[in-house]
Amino acid sequence: MLPKIAIITTGGTISMRYDARLGGAVPAVSGEELMWLVPGLDDVARVELVEFANVPSCHLTPDRMFQLCGLISETLLREEVTGVVVTHGTDALEETAYMADLLVDSPKALVFTAAMRNNSEVGADGPRNILASVRVASCEEAAGTGALVVFNGRVLAARDTIKMNTSNLDAFRSPQLGPLGNVDDDAVVFVWT
Repeated sequence: MLPKIAIITTGGTISMRYDARLGGAVPAVSGEELMWLVPGLDDVARVELVEFANVPSCHLTPDRMFQLCGLISETLLREEVTGVVVTHGTDALEETAYMADLLVDSPKALVFTAAMRNNSEVGADGPRNILASVRVASCEEAAGTGALVVFNGRVLAARDTIKMNTSNLDAFRSPQLGPLGNVDDDAVVFVWT
């Protein structure tokens, strides 16, 4: 039986589309619609969707981050849940992931991911990042590592993740530790944990 992964959506570019009337990207993609954009997701895990919010990440105040950490903790306590993936905006991802690393006490996998390109752009990276994150949350090596950030094929420790670029798809890095591992198509390879 495939592992059960809860995907908690919070909004951000990963849940946005371009709105010509407003002249920019806006939160417009529901969690359910976001899951439909990820080919092969059902081959990796049984997914349970939890829609926490659909806002730009700058709207996730510390209070909302605390609420999210509480929801993550409650979800990870459930016996049937193998791990949690949180979709998030890139502007505050490192802060929320770090807070979760400090506050969420679970041996199960916790993975944060995001996107640099919205769903109206050519080469939107959200679906690939979600699939990679579910793969990581489903593998045994991710358990007990603390909160992780999976982005652009890299597995990073949340405690050492920094957004290094505001427009490049390779936006997040772990300058002190380097990546813990990589996601290469259907393989997750941890270098160290």
